[in-house]
Amino acid sequence: MEVARQHDSPDSSVFTRCARSPSLCAQITRPAPANLACRCDLVKVDVSEQGVCKGTVVLCKNPLSPACLKPSEDLASCEQGKGKCLY
Repeated sequence: MEVARQHDSPDSSVFTRCARSPSLCAQITRPAPANLACRCDLVKVDVSEQGVCKGTVVLCKNPLSPACLKPSEDLASCEQGKGKCLY
């Protein structure tokens, strides 16, 4: 299940997308724009829900990293967002 969300972004006109595994929201399916990162988080409204996957565009952990300068769907790009990463 994928859900595109647009929250807390440095630029509210951009968004990213993450895919949900059985227990985590952990893989980028739509990368962030250049010089930004995608943070993947599993968001639960209440404890009985499985939750939805939220991709948020955030500032990079390391702005000089190649994964920040040109983000993709790989693990290095996911780690730039400081969210949950599972690859």
